[in-house]
Amino acid sequence: MTLKTKQINTGKATILAVELPKGVSNLRIDKFPRAGNWLTDCDSKELNAWKVNLPQGNWKSPGFADQITEEQAMEVVDGSFCTTNGCVLYEDYENENDIHLTALDSFNSLLKTNGVVTVNPYGSEPPHNYGLLHLYPTRDELMDLSFQDALRWQTAQSQLWENVYILVKVD
Repeated sequence: MTLKTKQINTGKATILAVELPKGVSNLRIDKFPRAGNWLTDCDSKELNAWKVNLPQGNWKSPGFADQITEEQAMEVVDGSFCTTNGCVLYEDYENENDIHLTALDSFNSLLKTNGVVTVNPYGSEPPHNYGLLHLYPTRDELMDLSFQDALRWQTAQSQLWENVYILVKVD
C-alpha cells in the first residue's frame, strides 16, 4: 500500500505530512540500524499492513493535522514579533502579503500551499447537478451544459488528503 507523503521545509522546521488509511490511530516510529526509521500501525493484526519509510533524521510525532495545537504549530511556522503591542504575527504561506494572528492558521495555510488540502474549497457536499456528470461522456459537453461547478467540486474532492498525520524533524 502506497501512502501519500509530503515533506515541507519552512526554514524554521521540516515537517512530513502522511495520509494514513482510515481508522488508523495508534502509531509508533520504529528505528532500525540498517533499514532506517519507519512509521507503523500498532493496532493492525496483519504483519506490515502498511508502513512509511521516513526520511533520514530524528522525527517526533505531534499527531494528526486536525489535532495540532497552537503551541505545536508555533514550533513549525515563521512568526514575527510585533513591538507595538507585544503580539506575534504569523506568516500566511498562501498570500505573501498577508499575515495570520494564530500559528494554527499559519500552519493550515502552510499545508494547503504545499498541496496537503483537507477541506474541499467548493463545499463538503457535491453540487445539485453532480449526479448527472456520468450522463455526459466528454468534458466539452459538460462545459457547454454549465456543469463547471460539479467538475470543480469533483476535481477538488479527488485531491483531498484524509487522516493526515504530521511528523516534525528534530536534530
